Amino acid sequence: MSINVITFEDGRVMTPLRGLRESNVDLEARSASNADTPVGDFESLAKNITAGEYELEENHAYLGFSYSHLGLSRPQLQFTDFDAKLDLDGNNMANSKVAITIVAASVDTAVPELDAELRGADFLDVDNHPEIVFTSTNYQETSDSTGRLTGDLTVAGITKTVELDVTINAATMSQMNRREMIGFAANGSVSRADFGMTQFDEFIGDELSLSVQVEFQKAR
Repeated sequence: MSINVITFEDGRVMTPLRGLRESNVDLEARSASNADTPVGDFESLAKNITAGEYELEENHAYLGFSYSHLGLSRPQLQFTDFDAKLDLDGNNMANSKVAITIVAASVDTAVPELDAELRGADFLDVDNHPEIVFTSTNYQETSDSTGRLTGDLTVAGITKTVELDVTINAATMSQMNRREMIGFAANGSVSRADFGMTQFDEFIGDELSLSVQVEFQKAR
């Protein structure tokens, strides 16, 4: 027998993921009493799943960037090989940490000649710096599903602080594999000149727009 939800006589509800919850009446009363809660205090969607270590679901992980080419187009590039670890605390998202390690040589432009150029010494210099690393240092919630992630990004041996706007897409129990999962979208921008990449600036814009879509699953 499998029990998913227990409802008590007083209206409280117990679920495996959220534990004992208030009745609707209690919840409405508490919401009214919290009307003066300071801006910035949020109950994150991440509370829907348990805290702990989460690993990347590699079949649903996308990391790319784009730039302006002569103002005519924005080529869409991606890294095809990367890993990420998430230490999640849904009760206090400021305590959550994420680390991403990218194989620099996995950059994919769909143009083999450009791939080779980007892997060379003028850009990613993959022979001397095979990995690109991002390590989070701070997360500030802006709503129950959004926040600002700050971290250190190291590319070609140069480390700079970057900020990403993050959205929690969902946090739930997967009906496919019965594992707790959470999905994120993140966007931001960096200056390629900050990382010593100034070649072809007459053709290519300095700003690189970053785009991330990832799913994490609870580590076994």
